[in-house]
Amino acid sequence: MEADLKLETEHQSNWSYLLNLITFLFVTYLVFINFYTSLTVLPMYIISLGGSELYAGLQATLFYIAAVIMRIYFGPLTDTKGRKLPLIIGTVAFGTAPLLFLLSQNIWMIMLARIYQAVGLAAFLSSGSSLVADMAPQSKLGTYMGIYRLVNTFALLSGPAIAMKVINNFNYDVWFKLAFILGLLSITMMALVRAPKVTLSQSRDSLKWFVEVLSNRLFWPVYGSIAVVSVGYGVLLTFASLFLSQTTELSNPAIYFTYFGLAGIAGNLSAGYLSDRFGRIQIILPSLFMLGVGTLVLFFTSAAAWLLIISSILAGIGFSGGLLTAIAWLIDLADTKLRGTVLAIQESTIDLSIGLGSFLFGIASGWIGMGNAFAVAGIFIVISAGCLLIMQRSFKVR
Repeated sequence: MEADLKLETEHQSNWSYLLNLITFLFVTYLVFINFYTSLTVLPMYIISLGGSELYAGLQATLFYIAAVIMRIYFGPLTDTKGRKLPLIIGTVAFGTAPLLFLLSQNIWMIMLARIYQAVGLAAFLSSGSSLVADMAPQSKLGTYMGIYRLVNTFALLSGPAIAMKVINNFNYDVWFKLAFILGLLSITMMALVRAPKVTLSQSRDSLKWFVEVLSNRLFWPVYGSIAVVSVGYGVLLTFASLFLSQTTELSNPAIYFTYFGLAGIAGNLSAGYLSDRFGRIQIILPSLFMLGVGTLVLFFTSAAAWLLIISSILAGIGFSGGLLTAIAWLIDLADTKLRGTVLAIQESTIDLSIGLGSFLFGIASGWIGMGNAFAVAGIFIVISAGCLLIMQRSFKVR
């Protein structure tokens, strides 16, 4: 009888754990729909309001810089107060930001709304990775992170395409209202998620934690690879749809991210498992190469629109596989009590790289043309892969 009761209790516990994980993954999906659609829709919305490519890049830069600054607070908060508080704050910010976009009547109001939305970027992303890492068995860390990134990819796959369909059939206001409704649902579901108990740090010197992590050169090749992946990702996410809408006759240029997302599924499903088995660097390098080549191929889509399929598949696998593997590599190297801070710096590295890359790309597009700028960005990513291999071997990071 006692054995049966124990087995039933374990069975219920397993189901409770699975339901909790699924609930959080569903919240993540909704949050990232709002995140990804804001990145692809807002540049076109700004153009429709009379803004230029410079303003389209500037809003992304302000968004990411604001997130980097705020993450100095929210990153260590994950290590001192637990994962759920910053996750709730982030979910609320992402969920309510579409309402501010709806009420914005000019470009500068959109800029302010983006700074508010950056609270979500600062609070949710690193805390989400930390929560999944807390749930994962150590031997399956890469696999669990792959599932988490897979949900992100599904959001990228469906979000921008749905948003563009709504906008084309109705208008931007209808999409912002729908995104707000999805945000309210995500807030409700996040309240039901239970975070596993973990050992938290008692120290509150967040600046000291950041310095400690940044001064450890073992992290440098990993952060470097994340920076390169993020530059390519930011350029594609901010400008690919705009470029395709200007140079091709596609009715829905966001189709690029449908192929990108489908390819990302393959990257997420394979990279986590393969990096667990063969090592992180062996997966990151070919991922960077594919991302670079995929970005470069966009240069040729003005002459042959079908090449966007090749571009999006290569870039999707390269981005998803490279970022997933780099995050797993960071968790391998990080102490549990500093995990939130390490992942906060990772997210800040992504944000700075996307923001700076988008801004510089916007300037370069006005100078040499958007197509040529894609070619330069692709070559930069490919060359960077070789530089990171040299750095990894020099610092003997495993």
